[in-house]
Amino acid sequence: MCQHIAIFLIMLGAFTGNAQTINLRGKVSNKAGNPISNAIVALLRQGLKDTTGADGAYSITKNSVAVLSNLVPQRETISLDKGLLELSLTHPSPVKIEIFNVKGVLLKKEILQDASAGVYRLNIAENSHATNLLVIRASIGRNAITFHYLPVQNGTYAMNPAVESSMSVSGKLAKLAAAVDSLKTTADGYTTKVVTISSYDQVADITLDSAGKGVSAGCGKTNHPASGKTTINVGGTSRQYMLKLPNNYNPNTPYKLIFCWHWLNGSYDDVINNGYYGLDKLSNGTAIFVAPNGISNGWANTNGRDINFLKAMLAYFDSTLCFDKKRIFSTGWSYGGMMSFAIACAQAGVFRAIAPMSGAIWSGCDESDKANVGPIAMWQSHGNNDGTVPLSAGKDGLNFILKRNGCGNQTKPVDPSPCVEYQGCKEGYPVIFCQFNGGHEQPSFATNAIWKFFSQF
Repeated sequence: MCQHIAIFLIMLGAFTGNAQTINLRGKVSNKAGNPISNAIVALLRQGLKDTTGADGAYSITKNSVAVLSNLVPQRETISLDKGLLELSLTHPSPVKIEIFNVKGVLLKKEILQDASAGVYRLNIAENSHATNLLVIRASIGRNAITFHYLPVQNGTYAMNPAVESSMSVSGKLAKLAAAVDSLKTTADGYTTKVVTISSYDQVADITLDSAGKGVSAGCGKTNHPASGKTTINVGGTSRQYMLKLPNNYNPNTPYKLIFCWHWLNGSYDDVINNGYYGLDKLSNGTAIFVAPNGISNGWANTNGRDINFLKAMLAYFDSTLCFDKKRIFSTGWSYGGMMSFAIACAQAGVFRAIAPMSGAIWSGCDESDKANVGPIAMWQSHGNNDGTVPLSAGKDGLNFILKRNGCGNQTKPVDPSPCVEYQGCKEGYPVIFCQFNGGHEQPSFATNAIWKFFSQF
């Protein structure tokens, strides 16, 4: 269950009649910064909309008189419909909303001590990523009502009939946010996004996530695969991998998913015996690990065969395991680092970050799937005396990612030394490069640094 629930309240309270000019404009783009055409941007309260052009730009304008003075409700009500909680106040009154999990643990509390008359909406469906039952208690003054809210995997929502409840648990309070209106943006292949606006005259640029982000379809399934070595058929070729689930794996918990690729003339046994590059111990049961086995003990990725192997594993895991699709990672040393670079080329829209050690772009760089070509966070290490994979080859890979992420040339020192972080990268896509005194080896600081890097996402 998501531990951080972003809540937006939209006040539709009493307004006096006034001249209202609407001048909303901006651009809709994807995570890579590329414009999205044919996206529909709708101004919900006003019932206006526009469709983006090839440059991703939209414009919603209107000159009118808005007479909203009759929006004060005639009766006091609290309702929950398809994830939209609505509270109607006939007069100023305290408002309180509490969200609990099924064990009664308070996840979020929102309070307005003296809310003015009007209609308040809390879009739980848009702003909560819960996968289990939530208990929602809402009150106006002394009148309280409790709802059961259950997201379903197919995108619909099931709510039990409202019942009265006296449940009360203390928790951290948060100030309610008010807004003038909301913009709802939809586009084929992307997740619908609703953002609040505080003015009808502003620039509102919108970034959409590719569809399919969120938790995997395997969440909630109890007939999941167990840890162990497995064979999968990929285009008529038998491929093997090792799956390592947390000891207390919970099918309702979306874990990190980390792929650990072996080096040349190594195997998944080497990665397993190395504790998945030492990351398994640091994860403390918060991640699922995968150690694939390469053909001829390597990752040549001839004709994309290893990327196809990866896609087959991901498809199977998505349908059987519970993981966070926004926290999929890749790491490896030497040939394993090269495979991580191949993933950055072909699957940047799927993977959140990579951590290649002593790698280079020598396992191919397929950029044909444009939906997955974009920025990707990276932590990279390379020895300045590497006689197997020259430092220059590693820096070629570095420069490729820097360009993808829109980074500048300036750096600042970060822990551990001698690592540096590049400045000016697209928000959420940092690049850290660690050039150390050594040869073709895994630096001693790599395990802790990689785990710290992955854990920030």
